[in-house]
Amino acid sequence: MAKKHKFKKNKKKFYEKRQVLRKIKVAKDELRKLGFLSKEFFEKVHSDELQTVQKMVGKLVEHGESGAQELLGLFGMVDEGATINLRRLKDPYVQLKLHKIFQLLRLQHTKQNALKFKARLQSLHKDMSLTRLIKHMIDKETERMDKEQAEADSSIECSSSSESDSDLSDSDIGDSSGSEDGGQPPQPQQLGEAQNESEAESVDSEEQEQKRNFFA
Repeated sequence: MAKKHKFKKNKKKFYEKRQVLRKIKVAKDELRKLGFLSKEFFEKVHSDELQTVQKMVGKLVEHGESGAQELLGLFGMVDEGATINLRRLKDPYVQLKLHKIFQLLRLQHTKQNALKFKARLQSLHKDMSLTRLIKHMIDKETERMDKEQAEADSSIECSSSSESDSDLSDSDIGDSSGSEDGGQPPQPQQLGEAQNESEAESVDSEEQEQKRNFFA
């Protein structure tokens, strides 16, 4: 009963996680259909590993202005059979990300130097281009970042528009809070004239009362 209750409680999270995993698997199948992966590479490298590679590729693209071109040039050398020595990189952030990417892509490191990698052109990486694969990942990550930026800009515009509408509403309320006669309060001169008229009427009534008493 406890297990059943726990499953119901986490049912939403379970289905969300399964949907994410399914999406990652579909992405890997698409890479295979597009010819980016060899048969052996497809069987040995997991879907989540490719997803991690794509995310780190995106971070490297964001890290430097020429990050995309440098990545393509680097993997072009790998496809040609060159050995890449990560110890020569001066940027520790780039070194760390590339080391992880090379490991996930199953590049072979030498026994003498764990940071020296080359492709397995005779087996795992045969009949595939790592450059094409990385370019595809760069395009996907660039598209994602552009979409997120557009959504952020749209959200800022909506927020600014709402604030502007609120300011206009406050201004309308302030304009309508005056008197009906043009929204202007009565001036002191007008008050004095009204007071004088009231006093004159009072004097007239007193004189008429005295005349009545006199004739009576």
